[in-house]
Amino acid sequence: AAGVSVGVYFTRTEILETAPVDLKLRTLVMPAVLKRFELEAESSRIEVDFLWDEPGKELLSPILDSGAIQFNDGSLRIGQLSRTLSDLNATVDRETSERAIRAGIGKVLPALAGLPATWHECIVAFSADNLPVVGPIADRPGLHVFSGLSNPLTIVPALAERFANWAGGEEDRAIELLSPDRFC
Repeated sequence: AAGVSVGVYFTRTEILETAPVDLKLRTLVMPAVLKRFELEAESSRIEVDFLWDEPGKELLSPILDSGAIQFNDGSLRIGQLSRTLSDLNATVDRETSERAIRAGIGKVLPALAGLPATWHECIVAFSADNLPVVGPIADRPGLHVFSGLSNPLTIVPALAERFANWAGGEEDRAIELLSPDRFC
């Protein structure tokens, strides 16, 4: 919408969230091979890049990576269904998504499939080369990007510190390698 292209794409990710439950899940449960990474790779290929600029496009069929995690308060997050839609404001059929997530987790952890839960969605940014996109936007002085972090919990703290130091004048080869200019 702002006329800036920096090589960042996104998935619309959907999960179910429960209130605290008595059931105890003592580990993170997720597939060994995530379909989301394949979805990201296929939807950011140069051959389909132009579709991201056309409203109302679903670039690929949604995928389901069935898994769950329990938080300290006993609540669960169950998911995850991921979509590549060209419109950030697109709507999806929540009921259909919820049924798909429940059916998927039911195959792995049947006790979770019927728990009362609320459907949620969020946007997850990624880049075509699976690396974050960090740095100045060449034709927009003073404008920087810090995005494309499809696994933010593992990388944001360290990368944010490096970026802040770089923005303060410290040289950092990693920040230079993550520049949005690499896609030009």
